[in-house]
Amino acid sequence: MRISKKALIIIAVCFAILIIVLVVFLLNVKPREPEAPRFFIALGDSIPAGFGIEAEENYTSVFYQKLKEEGCADEYINMAENGKTTAMLLEFLNNTDEEELIAFQNAHVITLNIGGNNILLPFLKYMPNIADTVIAVSEIGTIASDAAEVFTEARAIVENFSASDIFRILDVLSEISEILDDAASVFDRIISFRAGNLMPLLLGSFPAEAEIELNEGVNNFSAELKEIIDWLEINAPNATIIINTVYNPLPENIFGIRLEIFDTADRFVGIINDIIFEMQEEKSILVSDVHMHFKNEINIIDVMNFYLDLSSLNFNLDIIHPNSTGHKIIAELNYEAYTASR
Repeated sequence: MRISKKALIIIAVCFAILIIVLVVFLLNVKPREPEAPRFFIALGDSIPAGFGIEAEENYTSVFYQKLKEEGCADEYINMAENGKTTAMLLEFLNNTDEEELIAFQNAHVITLNIGGNNILLPFLKYMPNIADTVIAVSEIGTIASDAAEVFTEARAIVENFSASDIFRILDVLSEISEILDDAASVFDRIISFRAGNLMPLLLGSFPAEAEIELNEGVNNFSAELKEIIDWLEINAPNATIIINTVYNPLPENIFGIRLEIFDTADRFVGIINDIIFEMQEEKSILVSDVHMHFKNEINIIDVMNFYLDLSSLNFNLDIIHPNSTGHKIIAELNYEAYTASR
């Protein structure tokens, strides 16, 4: 069948139009950009910073692994820092760089541990020479360990004594002299510590200026926490925000002796946590109640980075920060709060 010239023209025109439409379409189709990673960001103080434990034991690392396994986060950034108060965190947020802001804009989950230092720092201010005391006690442990080694060596010499051991005996005597000098120096420092306020503090009696500073810390927490959440809502609009309550790290008693300071600490911790729960009612945030779990479910000392092994003279006097077990519990509580909200 012969195609007319007019039909050929029509086909050619249609084909040309089709080619033009295809070219225009291809020119306007942009390559699909890869999706930005969903960040999990940890904010706060020495607890999320992982003070005293290995990085993989930190509750933020454990929680991130759970989020990653569930496909809820792709990358993890820990912006926590030892000693941070709400004022310091707010200053940090208000001075974030471009890269940090991008991370917040792509944040899917944010955890927040803050407030403990607002009341802990005034407490420590009125605990005289606490840092020196901890250092001195640690040095005593080192001295005792050295003495045990020297004693073992001396006993071996005595049990298998020969004339050639005379120089070894002189070395041992020299080491004993050094240990005694070190011990005398440490005990002199301990005796010189000013501990006049220590017993009243342990019995729950605080100077008036301490009460003023503690109340000021609580008031600052209330105002600054609101500013922190406001900042996160603006700069991390797609993030689920989880705030951990502040726990009271002090034991109620030691060796059967009740510490009245526990009640004072508990009172201020309670005020801080009331503010956190009030914020939950005002803002779209989640609360993980670490305080109540630690208080009601376990012995607080068991989850703190505190241990005392007299047999090996190995000990750690940190009753403020959680050990690996404590961090694991916090991670589980955060995960429970997050999954319950989905």
